Amino acid sequence: MAELRIEGVHKHFGDTRAISGVDLSVGDGEFCVLVGPSGCGKSTLLRLIAGLEEISQGHVWIGSRDVNDLAPKERDIAMVFGNSALYPHMKVFANMAFGLGLAGADRAEIDARVGDAARVLDLSQLLERLPRQLSGGHRQQVAIGRAIVRKPQVFLFDDPLSSLDAKLRARMRVEIRELHRRLKTTSIYVTSDQAEAMTMADRIVVMHGGIVEQTGSPRDLYDRPANTFVAGYIGSPAMNQLRARVGIDGASVDIAEATIPVPDWHAPPGTEAVLGVRPEHLALGDDGIRVQVSLVEAIGADTLVSCESAAGPLVARLRERRALRPGDRITLAPRPRAMHVFDADSGKRI
Repeated sequence: MAELRIEGVHKHFGDTRAISGVDLSVGDGEFCVLVGPSGCGKSTLLRLIAGLEEISQGHVWIGSRDVNDLAPKERDIAMVFGNSALYPHMKVFANMAFGLGLAGADRAEIDARVGDAARVLDLSQLLERLPRQLSGGHRQQVAIGRAIVRKPQVFLFDDPLSSLDAKLRARMRVEIRELHRRLKTTSIYVTSDQAEAMTMADRIVVMHGGIVEQTGSPRDLYDRPANTFVAGYIGSPAMNQLRARVGIDGASVDIAEATIPVPDWHAPPGTEAVLGVRPEHLALGDDGIRVQVSLVEAIGADTLVSCESAAGPLVARLRERRALRPGDRITLAPRPRAMHVFDADSGKRI
């Protein structure tokens, strides 16, 4: 196991900047998730760590070693891809043992390591099968097992669950997290699925446009997003973002026809702002934001109510069951201490 450090890393493809000045430190044994929309640079950053792409500027350290000039096989990392990348003509045992054979391990060591990994992943009964005889989940387990047997300092996961259905993804998330708890190997995990990031990570790195927007624990990012991008990306349904202006007292925001007090907060009066409030932090009330219902979705215990207001569209997640219909006019009150205010120009948290 080892700490991973990324210092001032840039990556250019011709005139295109894929990564712009990323600094990141991942602690020994930490499970860090890189999350962001397609094209944000997260997979490129993973490939730079692995040595599959050349760094344009900056340095990557694994433990005490600057690995910029080391080939991928010399970096003591193991990578798991989304398509499992198994050799179709080799049985499970041979797939898992392949890297050890290339490294010159003897037969006894190969048998011991593959056997241990197979027991951890519950694959012992599948070692004589070919990849085509396995389910998608088992193929990904074999790919993970192939990485485990190498006992690397760092695991790199490049969206490993992207090809699985929703039920299998949920099960594999639990298995990967449990595996990390057992092995305690420093891990970097890339995904576009913010729910996957929230449920798996010790720490999340939100990327956008080749830069890091915010890093922190899942709770940190959910409770105190640094800007409107993070606020809109973390959480499902996404945080509502409504046009507003700081009130004359500097401790409230004027939104549509309502003035909403913001506890323990102050900003220059008149500042153009964005009021952020999560759907679950809205409730039906007499004072608040007046809206017109456009869609009602019953999702078990909760009801999602999509609305239009003078400040923009918003969604409320209501616990109580009400007979609401499109066209109804209602008032939604934000929970007082669950509001977020951002500068309208920069998008940064005020």
